[in-house]
Amino acid sequence: MESTYTAKDLLNLLILTLVKEGGSDIHLMVGLPPAVRIHGEIISIVKLPSVKDTETVEVLKEMINDEQYAKFESKLQIDFSYTHAKEYRLRGHAFFEKGLVCVVLRLIPKVRTVIDLNLPKILAGLLLSDWSSRTRQVYHTR
Repeated sequence: MESTYTAKDLLNLLILTLVKEGGSDIHLMVGLPPAVRIHGEIISIVKLPSVKDTETVEVLKEMINDEQYAKFESKLQIDFSYTHAKEYRLRGHAFFEKGLVCVVLRLIPKVRTVIDLNLPKILAGLLLSDWSSRTRQVYHTR
């Protein structure tokens, strides 16, 4: 089965699938369908064709600049960060395995607010109070 996705489209599809399914990681390895980690289990997305060697490189180049890619080629691995659609942040690691480029991405959870967590509103006031700032300052100077 031939892929009809551009690198950008594939990356978009994988990230949105990861978020929708509540997953944590995306795995791209040549010769295997893309996979996502959901609740600790790696699940192949069998509806997608196996990843080709050129696709992993193209996806990586979507996420890093030319200088980073040159560093990747010389060091044979790279850690990077990527922001997707100004909404989702991911940490990435690209490396060579058996001479082929592999990419792993981890979704960084969004910081949840007191309201998101359904905590009492008084906590928000406490966190923003002068008392809280003084307390944080004391703990950070020890």
